[in-house]
Amino acid sequence: MNVCFIMYPWEKIDPENDTTLALIKECVKRNHGVAMCTPANLTIRNSVTNAF
Repeated sequence: MNVCFIMYPWEKIDPENDTTLALIKECVKRNHGVAMCTPANLTIRNSVTNAF
């Protein structure tokens, strides 16, 4: 399974307390594909969401 996480920019993340990072680590342990983007990197066109 491939999972894309929509996160705050890296400079705003607190690695000690960020639950999204815990989810990413668990996905990696289970050999899932992981990607990350910020809301600024999302587009929706014709009901299709893209992250870049």
